[in-house]
Amino acid sequence: MFNYDARKMPEAQKAAHLSVVYAQACGDHEGQANALNCLSTFYGYAQDGERARVYAGRALTVPELSREQEARAYSRLGRSLGLLNEKRQAMTHLDKAREVGEDLPEFRRADLVGSVGVALYEQGDFAAARSALDESVRLASSSSPFVWANYLARLVQTALRASEPDLAVELMETLGRIAPLVSSARLDTYLAEIAELSHPFRGMPEIELMRERLRVLLT
Repeated sequence: MFNYDARKMPEAQKAAHLSVVYAQACGDHEGQANALNCLSTFYGYAQDGERARVYAGRALTVPELSREQEARAYSRLGRSLGLLNEKRQAMTHLDKAREVGEDLPEFRRADLVGSVGVALYEQGDFAAARSALDESVRLASSSSPFVWANYLARLVQTALRASEPDLAVELMETLGRIAPLVSSARLDTYLAEIAELSHPFRGMPEIELMRERLRVLLT
């Protein structure tokens, strides 16, 4: 998902559409489900809930679906329904994603639970988002600096949106040490969003120090 991380959405969508076609032609069920889940992710990021819902739904119909792809599809479906303001159904599918993915390897589960946290963040359920993102960050801390940094950035955003600037500063201390080790346009976007979200708290000395660290990371 390099193009997605670089925020090259048209290229990412085109590549995923082609992957669906090739996987279907080859009878590659895992590849087909993965590409459909990626398409749902891309359209979800673009806030196109209807298309994100369609592709996640299609992923769930792929034969011989692995537990990982099934869990991802439920997560993407939950996120898309949240974007469509169908929050009760969204929660049902997000809970199902976590249930199906409970026994995934740590790295995969970290990414799955993090994606659930992002969906909850987008729905404005910051307490539930924080719980999911906390778990994701804990799981990823020993397995993937990339996943760790990206979901930790989302956790900082959640703290700021929940009006918990002290927590955001504490989390940012850790993120400030990890971020230089990760090359990710997606992470850079999150850091810029953190700077924007911290603006209402800029009178606090700790927040001013955090904003200075963000400026350094973004240069």
